[in-house]
Amino acid sequence: MADGEAAPAEVIPGVPRRIIYNGSVMVVVEDFVAAQEQLDKLVKEASGYIAAYQDQRSAGERLAGQWIARVPVDRFEAFLDSVCALGVAEQRQVNGQDVTEEFVDLEARLGGKRKLEGRILELLETRTAPLADVLEIETQLARVREEIERLEGRQRFLQNQTELATLTIQVREEGRYEPPRTPGFGERIAGTWAGSLESLRGACESAVLAAVAIAPWSVAFVALCVPPVAWWRRRRAARARD
Repeated sequence: MADGEAAPAEVIPGVPRRIIYNGSVMVVVEDFVAAQEQLDKLVKEASGYIAAYQDQRSAGERLAGQWIARVPVDRFEAFLDSVCALGVAEQRQVNGQDVTEEFVDLEARLGGKRKLEGRILELLETRTAPLADVLEIETQLARVREEIERLEGRQRFLQNQTELATLTIQVREEGRYEPPRTPGFGERIAGTWAGSLESLRGACESAVLAAVAIAPWSVAFVALCVPPVAWWRRRRAARARD
């Protein structure tokens, strides 16, 4: 739910709007362990849960981690604000997908399929039709029930997604964090000079490596050419004496 957004309104008379909310936030903190403990408390206070978690704890690197939290929609905005308050929020994004029409369509289709199921069951209870017809009716009943199960599964999924919002939280530890800023003219000159020197150094290293790579082939070429050249010179000298 975006900041300042009004509560979901009814788009169909008598039907509340159903929206799937997905958000992401990147937070820089001074103490990763303390932020992790605080985040666990925030999730519990919001009556949510952690759906997935992974961390990076390689030696010599800053601690970092990622959580996927799911919280009730009515507490999502407050939860997001609390997560951002753990440190410096570098990035914050929320997207909403309106699935009201699909939800209403599912309910209508389920109602029709259940009525059809009821009529088929009534036909089977009478058992006045021939056996072949009864088997065909049972086959139709199986197909209807399979379709009902598929629609109910989709309905449960949408119900879960619209009742609980999903927030991907990325946290990294950085003791002396400075927010990104646009470099000044002097800094750009220094950066350009440093980049040019780095390119020159790279070109020189490439030239040296190329010379080293060619050296063995040069020796082999000379070793192969010396005997024929010497033979040719001796033969030429002999002809000159004749």
